[in-house]
Amino acid sequence: MPKISHFECSRCKKTVAADKPQTVCPECAGSLYVRYDLSPGAGTAARDAIACERGYYAWPGMWRYRAVLPDVTPVTLGEGWTPMLRSKRYANAFVKEEGANPTGKL
Repeated sequence: MPKISHFECSRCKKTVAADKPQTVCPECAGSLYVRYDLSPGAGTAARDAIACERGYYAWPGMWRYRAVLPDVTPVTLGEGWTPMLRSKRYANAFVKEEGANPTGKL
């Protein structure tokens, strides 16, 4: 899992330490981008790690990709894996039923 390296301002490009949660640059109030330390993952096959961990996690949501997500404690409301339904109007089309997500929002 990649660790957060630092934040980078989208406006002034200032580097800000990632030791505390922040959303805006202290210099110019620009949005902060999260920058990850990806060097430990160089040359590894993350796809294999994801496949191996597939049965390890109790929920099928986004945390099944934990091997390539930031190193944080997972939080979930049971989101993900909403069904694909065949369209009643168009014979060869499918629609994603996002109303099944915990928030009930599209």
